[in-house]
Amino acid sequence: MEATKWIKAVQPKIKIIALTALEDPLQITRALEEGMDGFLLKRASPRELKLAIETAVAGEQYLSPQVSAIIAKAYLDERNRKHAPAPLLTPREKQVVTRIADDMRVKQIAEEMEISEQTVTPSLDVCCFADTISYPGIKAFAGMLRGNVSFPV
Repeated sequence: MEATKWIKAVQPKIKIIALTALEDPLQITRALEEGMDGFLLKRASPRELKLAIETAVAGEQYLSPQVSAIIAKAYLDERNRKHAPAPLLTPREKQVVTRIADDMRVKQIAEEMEISEQTVTPSLDVCCFADTISYPGIKAFAGMLRGNVSFPV
């Protein structure tokens, strides 16, 4: 893909089309950013290759339907990942949160759950309570975990 950038720098009017087995959306978008004029997968038909060449010669960029689908899926996956709710807590993390809500300290939690204090601490990090164990909403959160949706007044 670096060759594309170099070729375009030397001969900007040259049209470059990739015919590849590469299906990695990151590599595809990098190739397009480098100046690739078309991108097809190796399973493309001769007719599609001809269309890609004609499109590139006309000054437009050609992406096969399969490549377009790969890029669209990657975009949607990333968008969904960014807008997804907070990750679900593991059963152990839920146990730690409910014990914190019961005003237990890390050492007490570790002893009661028969785990090390070092094992308790990452659970706190996941729950965003590592710095402030007395976080105001923790009792309400623990109540939600227990199935009670009562919030402190």
